[in-house]
Amino acid sequence: MKNTLKIIFSLILIIILLVFCGVFIVIISFASWLHTYRVFTAKTLVAEIQVSELKTDENGYEYFDLTYRPKKQQSGLLTILTSNRPGIDEYDESASYTLYGDHFEVGGEIVKFDDFWLLLNLENIYKVTRLEGDYTDVKKANIAAEQGHRSLYELNGGTDEYWKRLQRNEGDYEFLVDSIYGNFATKFVQNEAKSYNLYITEDGFILD
Repeated sequence: MKNTLKIIFSLILIIILLVFCGVFIVIISFASWLHTYRVFTAKTLVAEIQVSELKTDENGYEYFDLTYRPKKQQSGLLTILTSNRPGIDEYDESASYTLYGDHFEVGGEIVKFDDFWLLLNLENIYKVTRLEGDYTDVKKANIAAEQGHRSLYELNGGTDEYWKRLQRNEGDYEFLVDSIYGNFATKFVQNEAKSYNLYITEDGFILD
């Protein structure tokens, strides 16, 4: 009888242990999935952009006004070495531009780390370097460029030698980097003023 009770008690303990192990595995798996989902769907605010309605000058060329208000960013090195981030409401001084075209592009350079490093909370490094207005109609775009209606502005000093050197020597960082490339987000200008947020995501720059 005592042996039977010991066996039953041992079986109950084993079942309880297995249940706890199963629950622990489920929790760990869910936490891992949640972390992976957060990493690969996260988006970080880069700038606020305000765009006027589409206008037409006396020569029939469409143009619009755009105000670019970048969020304060810390250097790429500090991004890697620290977890400190500028406050959510901290912005640099805004700048206004007049752009010819019916749409605009904004973006720059990105260092995309391998997924392994992203899962360890290493964030992709980026630099917004260019703002451009252009026409959808290629013929009109070429004529406008010939007549001086080419709208292209450097932001943050443009693509400097540091970024060019990184891209030229991308193979030297294979253990760490998935790709080093340029990426741009585009929006058509409407017949009314619009506001957009520029974000950096796992897939590059997006306008939302």
